[in-house]
Amino acid sequence: MFFDKTLSKIKIVIMLLFLIVFFHIYMIYVGGINRVITVMKTNIEPINKNNMGQEIILTFDIIKEIGFTEEILKILEQEGINGSFFITGSILDKNPEIVKLIRKKGHDIGNYTLSFVDLRNLKEHEIIHEIYGLELKYKEITGEDLILFRPPMGRYNSRIVEIAGLLGYTTILWSSNIGKEGNTVDSNPNFEYLKRTVRKGAVINFDVSSPNVIKALSYVIDEIKMKGFYLKKVSEIVEKVKDVDKNVFIK
Repeated sequence: MFFDKTLSKIKIVIMLLFLIVFFHIYMIYVGGINRVITVMKTNIEPINKNNMGQEIILTFDIIKEIGFTEEILKILEQEGINGSFFITGSILDKNPEIVKLIRKKGHDIGNYTLSFVDLRNLKEHEIIHEIYGLELKYKEITGEDLILFRPPMGRYNSRIVEIAGLLGYTTILWSSNIGKEGNTVDSNPNFEYLKRTVRKGAVINFDVSSPNVIKALSYVIDEIKMKGFYLKKVSEIVEKVKDVDKNVFIK
């Protein structure tokens, strides 16, 4: 089954690369604009909130590992919570064991690209390399497929989302991004900001390298419990959302 899925994805990648080359040549010949993927539109948008009910989603970006991830995993385990972690190629190279641990604990793993670069500046075949290259590296370590994708820094356009969709990915952004500039005060999280992030259908994202991530996560979990919301992984929500609206993705 693993090899069947891998061969199927390879066929898709080869087909996309062939179409890119073919249409680039065609566009040059007719004097058109060098833009390929628009002819294969998937009519999808990234998802940034869950509109299915009381559920809240917690996601985590692992761009660099400075020792907080294991503590985050302990907190989630103590609370009986599963989250969704987005990883880069450097994490797979330098910290494959932490990736295995995340999966062992039952959390989602998402594709945050091979090199963590702004995909808007890349050509189509380079975008495919960034996404599929990360997936191949992940499969070497875990033997598993990836279905969740997040564009680096949350920067995207329709071309990126369409390519990811053609590669079988759901594109996930966030409704609130914790730990970024403006969301912290001195040595403590901005608790007023954190309180506002906890609302129906929120996709709350944490940067695991933020110095305040542990305090912020604990506070957000307490707020979620106090307000009576449920917590879900992205993978538990995606199919339900797609069934309601085929054009909705999480951003």
